[in-house]
Amino acid sequence: MKINRLALLKALEAVKPGLARSLVIEQSTCFVFIDGVVCTFNDEISVSHPVDVDFEGAVPAKEFYDMITKVKKEELELTVSAGTLLLVGGTAKAGIRLEEEIELPIHELGMPEEDDWIDLPDNFCEAVKFCLFSVSKDADKDILKNVFIERSKVISCDNNRITEYDLGKAAAKCFPLPLLIPSNAAKSIVDYEPIEYAETEGWIHFRNENEALFSCRIIEDEYPDFSEFLEVDGDAIEFPANTAEVLDRAAVMCQDKRVNIALETNKMIISTEGANGWFKEPVRIVYTGEPIEFDIQPEFMKAMLKNNLEATIGDSLKFEGDNYIHVVNLMEPKAK
Repeated sequence: MKINRLALLKALEAVKPGLARSLVIEQSTCFVFIDGVVCTFNDEISVSHPVDVDFEGAVPAKEFYDMITKVKKEELELTVSAGTLLLVGGTAKAGIRLEEEIELPIHELGMPEEDDWIDLPDNFCEAVKFCLFSVSKDADKDILKNVFIERSKVISCDNNRITEYDLGKAAAKCFPLPLLIPSNAAKSIVDYEPIEYAETEGWIHFRNENEALFSCRIIEDEYPDFSEFLEVDGDAIEFPANTAEVLDRAAVMCQDKRVNIALETNKMIISTEGANGWFKEPVRIVYTGEPIEFDIQPEFMKAMLKNNLEATIGDSLKFEGDNYIHVVNLMEPKAK
């Protein structure tokens, strides 16, 4: 059979997040072609994408993907012969091992019925992406390494920062039950731009307009209630209009993806330090309170300040927009 190389490559790239780095289950490092789709499954994440091929089986992912990227012909010919997938592109020919017996346990996921699919709010991906900044990376805080969705709210916290994004009242009916989505899966889900989701036992599935299907395990645990920490009493502070420009400069040296912001009388100091250098720049600001500091991801702060330069400063620092709240713990100033 003949197939467009770019169409095949697009399908393979779509399912790569479901590949395992090493063999955790049978064929978890393979692209598996079955029932008109190519799929991957690493026991935590599964991804499938429609593909127009006339064979079924599993091929080693790395070798197959690399060969497809390096054979530059627009059209490829694929045939199966004696346990080998033969690939022809122009004068180039290759034979790749094909396991015709499919052992990848994708049946464990359970496929939703068509009536089970629920439309996602239009701002779902925006909300998840916004909250990913505050997901914990601490191995000892497993529950905080998830994005939490409850009715119309998407929430994340790493014990130093809390982010809450309001999807709007209409979204409440989309999520009748709370959901915990692992952050590594959530990052990939955003890239797929899903339009609907469904649940099966232990799994949640997302589907986009191209019929690509992204599935991940549901975390069954109770997420802490951080709502009391979203209430911050204090004074309003307005950040200078050029704060985003200074954050851009700081980001050059921002190896750990965060910058330090220190406030003292009528002065803000933005600084960071990385393996290859450091950055520090003072900026004038109207501020008469006690000296304070906080760490924040520069791109995230720029996003918050894009439409609103004001924040509330008290025991914590609170940024608030039309559909989000972000609270940052304040720290003791560093010794000079």
